[in-house]
Amino acid sequence: METREPTHERRGDQTRRQIFAAAEKIFARDGYHKASISEIMQTAQLGLGTFYVHFPSKLELFKFIVQTRRAQWTQESQRAAEGADDERIAARRSLANYFNWIAERPGLLRMFREAEAVDPALTETLYLEPARVCAAEAARAMDGGVIDRADPDVVAWYVLGVAEFAVLGSIAWHHDVERMGAFVDIVARTLGLPAEFEDAV
Repeated sequence: METREPTHERRGDQTRRQIFAAAEKIFARDGYHKASISEIMQTAQLGLGTFYVHFPSKLELFKFIVQTRRAQWTQESQRAAEGADDERIAARRSLANYFNWIAERPGLLRMFREAEAVDPALTETLYLEPARVCAAEAARAMDGGVIDRADPDVVAWYVLGVAEFAVLGSIAWHHDVERMGAFVDIVARTLGLPAEFEDAV
């Protein structure tokens, strides 16, 4: 006999997603301090009291959004490399996805950049942990001869820094999507990915 999830649980998940989507929009547009729970709930088309059923505070909602999105950013970049016939192609696909994912969500950068002032503990989630993951991946790529040998930590901060300011310069400030590919090319060449693999993505 098939066991179905109780209706109230399904409705609760849907409500939580509505709050998440509305809050992400408001935080990205107005910033953490100007955003209000009442406006978030109006945007979500839900009653104000419903908010506290799902989140204890505006801060906890903000933290949940940025932590969730940062984890997705890393996971999607790693997943982009799957199925590539050549490790150099895999590295380039992962790099391109890393840039493109955040380029499609420039409002998140405002949230990421504001997060340290909102809660200094978020620095670990948003920057330090991703840098460690990136450095580990860079070290493996170097050991496999995929990219040139260098300090993995320096490579990690270079990639993270270029990605952030590439999106700010191209998307957030100038709305120039076409330049994102050029940023990927420059980073790929700096890391030693050969030119013949540039058209493989």
